[in-house]
Amino acid sequence: MTTVNSSELVQVFTADYEPTGFVRNYMPAAPHHRPIFNGWCVEQMMQDPRIVFGLELIKGPIHAFTKFFSQEEANEPSVHRMVVETNIEFPYVVQCKDKKIGEFITTNIRRFWQTGAIKALNAIEWGYSGCEVMYRLKNGKGKPVLMYDTMKDLDSRDIRCVTQNGGIVGLDLHPTRASGGEFIGIPKAFWHVHARERNRYYGHSRLFGAYAAWWEIWGEGGARDIRRNWFHRNAFDGGEMRYPMGYTKLPGGDRVENRDLALEMLSKKRSGGYMVFPQQEINGKPAWEYVPPVASIEPQGMQSYMAALTAEELEGLGIPPEVIEGGAGGLGSSSGREIPMTAYFSTLQKITDFLIQDFSAQVLDYLIALNFRKMVDYEIVPLIPSKAFEDVSLTSAKQQPAKVSSQETPINSKVAE
Repeated sequence: MTTVNSSELVQVFTADYEPTGFVRNYMPAAPHHRPIFNGWCVEQMMQDPRIVFGLELIKGPIHAFTKFFSQEEANEPSVHRMVVETNIEFPYVVQCKDKKIGEFITTNIRRFWQTGAIKALNAIEWGYSGCEVMYRLKNGKGKPVLMYDTMKDLDSRDIRCVTQNGGIVGLDLHPTRASGGEFIGIPKAFWHVHARERNRYYGHSRLFGAYAAWWEIWGEGGARDIRRNWFHRNAFDGGEMRYPMGYTKLPGGDRVENRDLALEMLSKKRSGGYMVFPQQEINGKPAWEYVPPVASIEPQGMQSYMAALTAEELEGLGIPPEVIEGGAGGLGSSSGREIPMTAYFSTLQKITDFLIQDFSAQVLDYLIALNFRKMVDYEIVPLIPSKAFEDVSLTSAKQQPAKVSSQETPINSKVAE
């Protein structure tokens, strides 16, 4: 057996490791003639109402169904009952031995979820997001307390991550400018990453999974072009016009070829005009005759084709079809949808856990150090409601921490005590 000691185990030997598999997504030859997936594709996809709807289906539950409770509140049976009865999918409890600091953490993270979480979740579509953190001084007993207030979101196209020794230390705003941009350091800056297993600094856009279906709908010659061209051709088919050979003398004395008159009449018909014909017959038939168009039969499978592609867009975003399918009692009410809904919320749980972890490491740890002049051990863990409301004690054995440690996201500019 290899001999090891505790000091070796806490070291990070792979601090400079970066996965290389994601590079394959940016190969020069994209499959099926699709453009390489990049920021331009994200901008275009955000114009698709289905994509926007899918993103709201991801962000909405995270923002609305996440609640934070202090350790004292988590010991109340009424809180457990409320969590179950109101379907709070992501309840968390702040565990801290120091009651005062625990209440401080709970207050700030509740404020963050109210004013900043939805802005940081822009990382879902871009892979990363950056915000400027705004603080405020709260007057109380003794000296003023520095509190988190809100976040000013920054466009992901205008920011770059700044690292030092493998750790995130801030961001550069407008880094492509001749001046070199403006550096904003943590804890004034907040940097959040989605799908960080692909890249620790810039993550990976969740839209990538829906890219193939989106391109088949919106690309040149795609489903929308097919639908538009079919209806366009049938809506503006001018029909048939029979005209006599020769010329027609106009009231002003000019002579116009009958063929040109027929073309003019069909052109006006497209714009909603009308046509009149003189009563003249040749061999017992009208000299001028208009035969209106007959609509073609709608191509079979067009509607189902479009529906299948839009469903693939949502599935590519990680949203099962059962999430949006109707049914009595709401989403996931029937037994057939409970398993897909559970799996879906488990993916949202991961996003929630990482967002809490980033806020803890980049904001809360600094606030604790600045206000209390010390660092304390605390955890923000899922609250698991007790089935028997008589026993509501929360033990660490029953809970999995959402925040592993503030060291999970390396930061090298800690506030000195």
